[in-house]
Amino acid sequence: YYNLKKFLDENYDRFPTYMCVSVPDGENSIDGYYEAWPFGMCKKFVRLSDNPDPLEHLENMPYIDLDDMPLPDPDRYEPQTWEYTMMVSMLETYSKPAVFIWKKANDIKNPALKLVYYKKAFTMMTENRAHVFERIEDGRLSANVKYFISPMEKQLGHVALIIYSIEKNKPDKAYWEKACRTHWSNYVEWHRDEIIPKDNMWSTIQSVISAKDFSNLRLV
Repeated sequence: YYNLKKFLDENYDRFPTYMCVSVPDGENSIDGYYEAWPFGMCKKFVRLSDNPDPLEHLENMPYIDLDDMPLPDPDRYEPQTWEYTMMVSMLETYSKPAVFIWKKANDIKNPALKLVYYKKAFTMMTENRAHVFERIEDGRLSANVKYFISPMEKQLGHVALIIYSIEKNKPDKAYWEKACRTHWSNYVEWHRDEIIPKDNMWSTIQSVISAKDFSNLRLV
């Protein structure tokens, strides 16, 4: 029967193929053959047999500018509304390239290249965070975006911890320790009013923040 892999096999060399929705549940025909990589507000299919370079892909990807995204005011809409759902989706799309590079880093075997990818992900996340706060400060984006800022802080802390575990015997280890503590402390502050934090990493985050010496932590 006709599936996504057959479609891409027949058309991949004819024209670029993009997807602005998710792959339907159960559609796994492309597994091991193609992947959908972030590309602007959508995704672009890449053929794995071509050994595509994720970093090169990012260089050729359209830049998403928050000023070009007509986001609804979260203060006016409840979470169950389509306006709120659209806003969350658009902001998540803004963060996906950085998360994409982070996930690619997890699969790399070469330690030096792995570190390059993690640091690239951290830099992209830091820039995204700066852009968001800049727009909050000048009124272009509502301050009521906890659902968006909170995951950013969590991700930044997580990547910083991974980099620390790689760089812990090098001079800049203190920088990554401080970055992890800072971002995870911010994350905890966002959720301080919750009675029972719904986060399977919560105990790890708390132990990292309270640790006097990172070198004694068991880092995974």
